Amino acid sequence: LTQELVRRKLLLAATTGVRAPEAMGAGVIAFVTERRPLRITPIDPDLIQEPGQPTDAQLKTFYDAQRERLTVPESRSATLVIGEAFVTKAQVDEARVRELYEFRKPSLGTPATRSFVQIVAPSEAVARQVADRLAKGESAAAVATALKLNTPITYTGVDRAKVPDEKIAEAVFAATAPGPARALQGALSWSAVQITAAAAGTTPPFEIAAPALREELRKEQADVDLSKAMDAFETAVGDGQTLEEAAKAQGLEIRKAGAIGADGSPRDTPPDEILARDAELRDQLFQAGEGDLTQIAALPEQAGYVVARLDSITAAAPPPLADIRAPLIAEWRRTEALKALEARAQAVLADARKRGLDAAAGAIDRPVVARPQPLLRNVQGDPLISPQLAAEIFKAPAGGLVSFAAPDLY
Repeated sequence: LTQELVRRKLLLAATTGVRAPEAMGAGVIAFVTERRPLRITPIDPDLIQEPGQPTDAQLKTFYDAQRERLTVPESRSATLVIGEAFVTKAQVDEARVRELYEFRKPSLGTPATRSFVQIVAPSEAVARQVADRLAKGESAAAVATALKLNTPITYTGVDRAKVPDEKIAEAVFAATAPGPARALQGALSWSAVQITAAAAGTTPPFEIAAPALREELRKEQADVDLSKAMDAFETAVGDGQTLEEAAKAQGLEIRKAGAIGADGSPRDTPPDEILARDAELRDQLFQAGEGDLTQIAALPEQAGYVVARLDSITAAAPPPLADIRAPLIAEWRRTEALKALEARAQAVLADARKRGLDAAAGAIDRPVVARPQPLLRNVQGDPLISPQLAAEIFKAPAGGLVSFAAPDLY
């Protein structure tokens, strides 16, 4: 309700020409366009003593405080059974190759084509009359106009499938060369047809077409053989054979997959490419118990199948301190340096509030640098001052002091 009332008031103001007071507009403009000149004194790492090496107790405390951030998500290791590459083993009967060739022969080469003109007639008599006039050299358009028939249909270089009337197509393609116009009975009516061009189809000999047909049949047979092998594997595992025994008996590949996260990222070895890209298979693996098998799934983007057995589960946990000791020490030293730098900055700030910025900067032998351009309230993309810091600066009174962490100081 409140929003609706506000909307109505705004509409009323906009449609009746109501204007805000000039003082209000001037205040808004002054607020938005306000600029503040800045003087900055750097508090750099040279002003602090570089942290030394942490004690074992300090490092352990730091490690414990970082456990949540350092925790590596749960990972799982598996054994994959992969069924693929059966093409090289598949056997193809040459009789099947010959049979496929004969069946595909009409589509293997270039189909026969015909060019002809067709004038649909209301009766056999009219169709013959049209054919006679066409045979004498009259144009199809002129004959159709004279006899008040529909516009002639012209076919240019079409194969048989492009002719909608199958009875007309049969008669036209039975003629092997152009000839005089004829009256032909179609499926629904009579027509006068004049063939103007004929091109015979071409069919590659068996020896040329056979290799591609043989390979096609080989792939089909390989798919059948692979499906049988996976079915036999599944039955054998169900009957009590181990995954390794059942896979070996069927000639299936067995592959160990290193620990991998639910998102497909590896833990300590390069990821198995199948598990890395097959999210559905990983989901099944992360829902399984140790020793369980996933469902048989089609390999993504290739011919074959895969099934996985969950071998082990590594719970989510931070890596052992000993494994990350060196980088953890470096992070501890960086953290301690930032603490020391912050403390030094606060000390300089306190001094500046007592004696002024120039005196405080002189005490640490650092310059006071004037910013070349005044700071805008809506600063964007400044490498040193973020919008959040700018808001803090604009809250301070003239001559006020603010400390802030410069990016990438340590």
